[in-house]
This record gives sequence, C-alpha cells and structure tokens, in this order.
Amino acid sequence: MVPIQFSVSLDPQAPTVSGDTVTFETGASIQEVQDSTTFAYNHHGVGFGSAHPGALTTFFEDLVLGRPFPLKLVAHRVDGMDTVVAMALFLHRELAIEPRTPGFVGAIDFLHRRGLTVMGHVDHDMEQMVYLLNDVSGDSEWLPRAIGWVREYLLTGMVPGSPHRAQVQVVERGTNGFVFAASTERELLRAWTELYRQGHLRGVVLGPETRGRRAVLVSRKSDYVELDLMKAATLFNEMEAAMGEAPTWKVDGLWLLAPLDGTRILPEHVLQVLLRV
Repeated sequence: MVPIQFSVSLDPQAPTVSGDTVTFETGASIQEVQDSTTFAYNHHGVGFGSAHPGALTTFFEDLVLGRPFPLKLVAHRVDGMDTVVAMALFLHRELAIEPRTPGFVGAIDFLHRRGLTVMGHVDHDMEQMVYLLNDVSGDSEWLPRAIGWVREYLLTGMVPGSPHRAQVQVVERGTNGFVFAASTERELLRAWTELYRQGHLRGVVLGPETRGRRAVLVSRKSDYVELDLMKAATLFNEMEAAMGEAPTWKVDGLWLLAPLDGTRILPEHVLQVLLRV
C-alpha cells in the first residue's frame, strides 16, 4: 500500500480557495470560509470580527472531528505563529490526539488574534515558543525547523533554548491597573509580559539610562483600558521638538514606542504626561 503523503507550501499567488487544497489565511471571505464545499480557513478582512473563531481553532476542530481533507495545505506566507502550528498539525496527524494540543492551539490562536499584550496568560515555556515562532527567518530551512519545534513541544513539552523570565521592578502603582516600572532588559516587550502576568493593565516601563537616553515602552492591555496613546505621543513629540530632538514617538496598536535610540525626557515627566492622558 502506498502511504498517504501530506504536503504544505507557501505560495503568495495561491488562490483564496481551491477544490483540491486546504487554504490557510489566503484572504478568503467570510462567505468562502462558511461554504462547506471549500477548505478555506481565514479570520481577517471584511465581515470578520472578534466574535469569529480564529482560523487555527476552526482548522483544528475540523481536523479532530474527522473532516476529509485534501492532501495539500497552502498559505500565502507565514503571517504569524498560527500558520506554523496549522502546518505542523496537517503534516503530523498524530499530534491531534496529544493531550497538550487543545490547550496549545487555544493559546496560540488567542495570542495571534489578541496580540502580545495577553502573553502574560501563558507560562514561560509557551512564551519562549511564541517568540521562536514569531521570529520568522528568510532562509528556506526555517519553516521545517519551526514545524519541528511545534512537534517536539507537543510530544515532549520541550522547547528550544532556555525560557527567559524578564527582570522588572514596579516603582509605583496607580489606579485602574496603572503601573510605572523599570527594567534592565534589552527588549522591554518581555518586561511588559511580566507586568501583564502580575495583573497590571496599563502604564510604562523604562529601560536603563545610557548616555542620557533611555528606552521607554508604554502600553495598555486592550481597547477596554483607558490610556490615550495618540495624545501621549503628541505630547512627547512636542517635548522632543522643544529639546531639539527628533519627534519620533509612534503608536503601534496597543503600544507607544519611544525613539529607537531612546529619549532624553526625564522619567518623572514621562509619568506626568501619562497620568494626564
């Protein structure tokens, strides 16, 4: 008997739906996703909202419920960790019945859809896996290697490298989950993960001072949390301009990023601005 051969590929030109291929996050419309004659999994674009399940969750449920699939899966690109996990499950069907898999799929889908402000809701091993899967490399061996990481984790619970627990010090707490913190971390995103893991909802973390400048990262956990990042960015940029510095504070979703080389704005002035926006 000839063994069944499953295959996965990345093809930016692949159609959104195909009769003989599973398409994953290729831009299929909500109507195409809901069409029982297609094998399209998507959760981005017109018609989709936060109440719709993620593409990975829907794919996993169909897989474990025995939906007959074509032998090929294609995605336009690795837009996020959910694509890697879907490919791992498609290629290695034995993973579908591993006890770790439902929780892993749920966590990956949750983090992919809601963003890294919810990273504090997973353990440090899972956090390490997320950073690995989001660090997409351009070399041709990265995807097979990443699929292998997922398989190994689901089979043994092991992740490559040593999980890192960021060091962060809470300097001051305010109302409605506000926190003012400091960290020696190079990546303040990891410091924020620890702050969100502690239950904080909004505020700022400062990096160490180097030649009069320091990294600063402001965040709020979700749109439910009040903190006007755009207004804060405007005020910080006005302060930068007044000091003869480049006004390059910018908002990226739920994050407010200081200039890449750091800011000369004093910590107490950063705090004063954030307490007023």
